Parts: sequence; C-alpha cells; structure tokens
Amino acid sequence: MKDIHGGNIWAAARATGRPPGDWLDFSASINPLGAPPWVRAAARAALGQVAHYPDPECAGLASAAAARYGLDPACIRFGNGAAELIHLLVAALAPKAGLVLAPTFSRYAAALRQAGAAVTELDAWPDPPSAAALAGWMASAPDPAVIFLCNPNNPTGRLLPPELLQAALAQERVWVVVDEAFLDFVPGADSLLSLAGRHPRLVVLKSLTKLYAIPGLRLGWLAGPPGLVARLRQLQVPWSVNGPAAAAGLAALTGPESDWTERTQRAVVRGRATAFRRLAPLASWLQPQPSDCNYYLVRLTGVTGTTLQERLLPHGILVRICSGFSGLSDEYLRLAVRPSGETARLANALAAVLL
Repeated sequence: MKDIHGGNIWAAARATGRPPGDWLDFSASINPLGAPPWVRAAARAALGQVAHYPDPECAGLASAAAARYGLDPACIRFGNGAAELIHLLVAALAPKAGLVLAPTFSRYAAALRQAGAAVTELDAWPDPPSAAALAGWMASAPDPAVIFLCNPNNPTGRLLPPELLQAALAQERVWVVVDEAFLDFVPGADSLLSLAGRHPRLVVLKSLTKLYAIPGLRLGWLAGPPGLVARLRQLQVPWSVNGPAAAAGLAALTGPESDWTERTQRAVVRGRATAFRRLAPLASWLQPQPSDCNYYLVRLTGVTGTTLQERLLPHGILVRICSGFSGLSDEYLRLAVRPSGETARLANALAAVLL
C-alpha cells in the first residue's frame, strides 16, 4: 500500500475493493470548498462540443489569463497540468544542471534527471536554505542551468523567504522557475507574475486545478519570456488541453464570483485551525507543523507514516506518506485542509487506530 498517495484513489480502490467515491482523500491538496458551480457547469456544457478538436493554441485561455493578470498573451502557455509544463520547460531549456530544494515537488528533479541534467539539492527542512547558499550554486553552475523554487513549498506548506527569491532573481545567467501552484491559498502573498515576460530568465508556473478543485481535468499554465513560450509551443503535443478542461479554465478565469480566492483563503485558515485543534489530543503521536497554505506536515512519534496509512485504509481515508520526498522520511505525513466534518472523521479514525 506504500504507493497509494497523492490522490490515487484508483489504486486504493483496486487494492481494497472500496469504490473510488467512498474515500476521504487527505492526500490531495485541493480546495476544501470544491469546484465552483459555474466551473462544473462550463465543463458539462463543453461535452456538447466533443465531436470537435479543442483549440491547440488555447487562445481564449491565454487571453483571459492575460487580461486578468495584466500580461501579454505571448508570454502565456497552457498545458495538461503543471507537470506537463515542467517537463516541457526542461526539454526547451536543455540545462546541464538544475537546483531543487529538499523536500519539494518530485517532478522537478525527475524532469531534470530524465533530460540528463545534474541535480543538486539544497536542504530546506526544517529551515529553508540561505540566500548565500543559493547564490553560491548559481555562481558556479554551468550554462545553461535552472533553479526550481516552489512557493509555498510542497510538502512543507511554507512560503519561501523573500530574500531567497530576490537572490534568485538578482542574477541574469541561470533560469529561475517559480511554481506558485498553491500561492492563491495564502492570504496576502505576493506573486511574481508581474515580472513574468519582463525578467529575461523568470518563468512562473500556475495551476487552476488546485484553487478550482478540478485535478481530474488537468490544467495549468505558465508565464515567461515570449521566446521561450514560443519554443514550448513547438515542443508541446497538439491538443494537450482538452475541451472540457479549457471550458472549465475559461470559466474559472472569467467567473461570476470575484471573491472566490478570498472565500477559499478564509476557509483554509479556519480549516487548518480546526485540524490542529482536532489533532491536539493525539499530540503524543502526531505533531502538526506550521503551514501557510492548504496542507501541512505532521511529524510522527512512535508510529510510521506507512503504518498509519495502512490502518486508515479500512476507514476509507487516504493520507500522504512522505518517505518519497527527498529530505523527509516515514516519520512524516502530509495532510490536506478539508471541511470540518471530514476533519472530524479523520481525527476520530486516527484516535481509533492509535489509542
């Protein structure tokens, strides 16, 4: 059961016989409010157009994102989730070396290694690396080279220090990719999108699947220099974004409820506080770690993540064990912020398997 993580309810269903719809998934960090009604309606309506190929340029999506964020459409490219765009970026940049934090999202290092690039990891837990350490690597890195920074970092849930981002952007030789997939869940957080297209070596990754709770549709986008975006277009498989996904994304970017992000942030702050309060009686085994977004690490004592995951399966609950993250071990879980009723069910199940 070790491989059942990260929202893989299908593997859990096959392994246990419990239908996919019967699971509470704390392993996937999506919006606890679920998908907005207008986004779901747009995806359903697009099914009437499935006899036609989708727009390979995603022109409507690019125009909507450009209008919303004050960008040039030529600086924007949509893809089949951020994972596709990460691999496309590495293929386009063809770096000799890459830098990632540890722990962080595994696709950065995976894409780099698949492309034959040397991968350096900087220790980022429990404290982020210093700006000096980042600058030192950049000064000695071969050309071309790339840095992947996840802000807030996954799986720690913590924002990167501003001085770390500033150090990365202060140079002009190394490509900097900043993944902001979860930044919309953080109240008052500053995005780097305003610099995208103007900084010669900055790429900003964004995701619509997390904030709008549509991971099954697979939709992400990036903003960067027009020349690089044009190269991505040449490398990308045609029709990477399907019609219902494009329709849902357009509805998300132009939707009727302007305060969706603010509503989400309030729900996350409340939900995270509720989760920490519910888990407090289990402090002998579980110690939730501070987080800035819609997921958080839990340090374990006297029990492993693998053991807890297995014990929770009969309760229909999935959790993310962290032994697969470089820099962490089976002594950590990552849990998503979910609605209060689901959090109560998780806490009760944990108490049943621990007490």
